[in-house]
Amino acid sequence: MFEQNPKRGCGTKKYDACYAEADIFSEDGMLQPWTWLLGDGIKDNMYIQVPPRQVILINPVATITLKSLIGKDWPFEIPEESEPLYKRLSYVTKATGIADHVGDKFYSAFSFMAETLEYGPSRRISKDMAKELATIIWNEGPIPMLFTHNRIPVLRHEEDRVRLMSLVSDCFEEGKIDWEKSNWLIPTWWHKDWGMYRDNWVGNSHYLIPVLGCVDIIEKSWKTVRNEEPWQRLKDFMRDTEHIAFTEQPFGLSWLCKVTYTLDVDGLADATMLDVPGLNIINLDELEEQEVDNAKTESAPLGAD
Repeated sequence: MFEQNPKRGCGTKKYDACYAEADIFSEDGMLQPWTWLLGDGIKDNMYIQVPPRQVILINPVATITLKSLIGKDWPFEIPEESEPLYKRLSYVTKATGIADHVGDKFYSAFSFMAETLEYGPSRRISKDMAKELATIIWNEGPIPMLFTHNRIPVLRHEEDRVRLMSLVSDCFEEGKIDWEKSNWLIPTWWHKDWGMYRDNWVGNSHYLIPVLGCVDIIEKSWKTVRNEEPWQRLKDFMRDTEHIAFTEQPFGLSWLCKVTYTLDVDGLADATMLDVPGLNIINLDELEEQEVDNAKTESAPLGAD
């Protein structure tokens, strides 16, 4: 069941606030809950900066094709050699979407992906942006959300990539990471079947995914592995700026399916929000009471009144 207010890495919903978020992703639905957007980790990467704590309306098809942030209504020109890519991407994502910066205070790129798979994405937005996005979704349906993070690795040379993959392998039991399956070394968007819909390839065999998992462990739960020599070697390598750097880059996409507005502490609504088309309005206090009732029901012994 979809949770209206799950406890996330950055907390829970606040009163009288707006959120851009997903809904339930059905296994039989048309939308993929997560699609990896990763470069080759050496030269063919996408360096895009998104201001923290705000979302930007973008053209995802043009942004990915040009590897540059292209706003929703910005003019752009597609080079002739990029036209086949642009055409293919127009079938597997949409030309209207948003870009959002994921802060490294609460999330690694890997943990954000994991939370998105469990609960769907959710980003607090201003009321003005909520009105605009809700209207877009009302008219166009779900739109892509492109996420960037500051801690996406870039290797200096191919030899550094080989070394990194070896160090990552050493941190796990033999056979734990199968590089024959995690063998996609070029940008995910260059795969002929890559995309955001049900039958598309979402990039799960890209080699950077196990790397991002290790970055998560080193930066968020180092105490669990700090006494293990392979992890110490990997951490030393990740600190060596002669071989590796960490930059803000896109790393994945999900879908924005609805805009949610929470009532204030008195259970009242901002009058300016009531006429927004398709707005999902919730009362946080009623949700909390419902959760308490559900917990009591689940804990009650069989046959209890």
